[in-house]
Amino acid sequence: MKVKFIGLRRMGGAMAGHILAEGHGLTILDVRPEAMEPLADKGARAAQTPAELAANSEIVLTSLPGAKEVETFMIGNDGVLSGAAKGIIVLDASTIGLALSQRLSPCSPRRG
Repeated sequence: MKVKFIGLRRMGGAMAGHILAEGHGLTILDVRPEAMEPLADKGARAAQTPAELAANSEIVLTSLPGAKEVETFMIGNDGVLSGAAKGIIVLDASTIGLALSQRLSPCSPRRG
């Protein structure tokens, strides 16, 4: 399975590391380039933008520190949603509230 992962701090870095250790193809992105180095050294591919990461993806996982980062990576310039194909699955393990999750969900009647 090819997995895409955004957010490589304590929790996200550990989660992404386990995915890579299980032999899955992994593409990563973090606001801090140095956070990608340990996983890139083990074979993960570093993306330059969220849109690039999301292109041709079936699944994207995120683990970001807060709402501002989630909005930036999801709907900001070159965000995940600008590069995502229809049917993409985004699993968010970030620290955000329900309202933002509902607003970002294409399945939510509140989006827009």
